Amino acid sequence: MGLGGRLDAVNVVDSDVAIITTIAQDHADFLGTDLEGIGFEKAGILRQGRPAVLGSRELPASVSRRIQALAVFDHWLGGDFDHAEAGEGEWSWQGRSEAGDRYRLDSLPDPGLPLDNAAVALEALSLCGVPPRESESRLAMSDVALAGRLQWLGNWCFDVAHNPHAARYVGSRLARRPRPARRIGLLGVLKDKDAEALIEALAPVVDVWLPVGLPGTRGRSGEELATVVASRGGETLMAASSPSAAVAWLAPRLAPDEEVLVCGSFLTVAGALEALQARLNDDA
Repeated sequence: MGLGGRLDAVNVVDSDVAIITTIAQDHADFLGTDLEGIGFEKAGILRQGRPAVLGSRELPASVSRRIQALAVFDHWLGGDFDHAEAGEGEWSWQGRSEAGDRYRLDSLPDPGLPLDNAAVALEALSLCGVPPRESESRLAMSDVALAGRLQWLGNWCFDVAHNPHAARYVGSRLARRPRPARRIGLLGVLKDKDAEALIEALAPVVDVWLPVGLPGTRGRSGEELATVVASRGGETLMAASSPSAAVAWLAPRLAPDEEVLVCGSFLTVAGALEALQARLNDDA
């Protein structure tokens, strides 16, 4: 689902398995800021008597009420399936099918994405009648890559995180890396997003900011965003009119021992990634 769930156009499909990962505040103009209400909207994807994978250890009571009302076969993270770290860069998974068969996979490589979500994917496969096998699962976890999700291009990292929950995860992943001489946050955030919370979530891993403007009626200028950065105690290099303009300014000034985190919106990542790739192609 792209927005909420209950009223999302994709909800015309009666799925064999429904997945609800986490519930946090986003799309406030449509969904509000109350997590119980957001949970109700998300639970609109559930279907009578069908299985559902719940990928969070805590979800609003509105989700549980909907599960009970529809007699959904619920599979909860931390109960019916779970994961655990299994050494450096490895993890294990255990789950069960709708028939009650138990599965366990060991020594899976870290996919570089949230392990909760990776565990959810394996559980959903088992509920679709495709029991995960060790060799295929290891291959999948070692090769998985999502454009714009902790995507590295040299010393540039691109992630479409645009809410505090996602930003905290990005921050936790960057915190595991050796600290560069300086990490620059190339940030573009739409007006209907919580820029203050995004900046606070990423502040521990960002040394200085480069705010950029985004187009459209929901767009916010780089200067507006620079004001928000300053209000949260952050330092700004400059304010750019667009992600591509920011790349054009920053790329020739970036030192080899510095890193750039590009985030805040799909628009930010798409614009900056396209500009950087074009620049690299020209240099080649």
